[in-house]
Amino acid sequence: MSDVSILVAGDFCVRENSENYTDIDKARELAAELRKRIIKSDISMVNAETVFTDDESPINKSGPALRSSLQSVELIKQFGFNICAYANNHSFDQGAENMLLSMEHIKKSGMYVIGAGKNKEDANKILYLEKNNKTIAFLNFAEHEFGYAKEDTPGTAGLDIYENSKLIRQARKKADAVIVYIHGGCEHCPFPRPGLIKICRGFADAGASAVAVSHSHCPVGYEVYNNVPICYGTGNFYMAASDHTMKDTLWNTGYMAEFVISDENAELNIIPYTFGLEGEYMRLMSSDENKIFMEYLEEISQIINNRPLYEKLWNAWCSMYMNGWARDYIRKFNIDDPPDNEFMLFIRNSYMCESHSEVMKTYYTAYCDKTDDDDKYKKIIKGYQKRLF
Repeated sequence: MSDVSILVAGDFCVRENSENYTDIDKARELAAELRKRIIKSDISMVNAETVFTDDESPINKSGPALRSSLQSVELIKQFGFNICAYANNHSFDQGAENMLLSMEHIKKSGMYVIGAGKNKEDANKILYLEKNNKTIAFLNFAEHEFGYAKEDTPGTAGLDIYENSKLIRQARKKADAVIVYIHGGCEHCPFPRPGLIKICRGFADAGASAVAVSHSHCPVGYEVYNNVPICYGTGNFYMAASDHTMKDTLWNTGYMAEFVISDENAELNIIPYTFGLEGEYMRLMSSDENKIFMEYLEEISQIINNRPLYEKLWNAWCSMYMNGWARDYIRKFNIDDPPDNEFMLFIRNSYMCESHSEVMKTYYTAYCDKTDDDDKYKKIIKGYQKRLF
């Protein structure tokens, strides 16, 4: 049987000035260069990290409640994607009804939607697609922030290594390959948290052919574990920056992961790109930029399996996070606060979200055990967070 190429892209959200590029002519022009590469793959998927609606009715949550106009679906369509992954921490931002209507709007534009639904069973449905005489299964899960589906309420498919692995094994019985797309991890951190590494490797052991992760808003390293490629963070695909502080970061730098499925295994191709901070352009990297980026990506990828260095950097990251704005939020927490209070919502998310919770556990363990807090590793992390070119 012929090989099948599956392309996976990161976070997509039209906001701020990028709404100016959503009419059909401007959308077609903006998407033209990447579209040529995207449609070369047999099947392509992107994380739609927004609600497509003209009705602004945000839920109570910590962090921003994202929304893109209905018209902005035209832009994601022009890129040529086949599948929208909808298990993320923003697809529920405008409430259950708007999430479900947004999904219908995506479907009407000709794309499949996975990872969310009218209840838990619906959100966890496996998508099977036929290509080149191969059956490919797709699954999409997100960490537990705001808006995850329950037995009888709408939302996203939650990340649960036991339940998710059962679905992967179920899918593998019917499919030649299983692609798993996860939304999770630590924002702006260039390497995956320890628990996420275990989950991704667990999915590989359960039968996943390839695993991709989004949410970090920066490129994160990758590895090949037991012949299964795992990309721990592809970075933003297209998301205008919300403020000027992003200009010296990797916010607008990322890569698409292309998994080429053969009869034996899946091979990984890295496709780097960049976009304007206000969403004004999008293009593949030049040969010089590509060289710089790939050297960077290989360097941060090697950290994943360098346990002594990885552990030092992870502890340093947790210290940076907790000694920043997170600590201030926790100090302002009051048990008598109403449930919609911003500090109460932050505490809820800190415990419910797997990545936030792991950061807190690591930090407080190190603090109470009086583990050294080495500034050298914080400087290394800050170096990895800087703009490359």
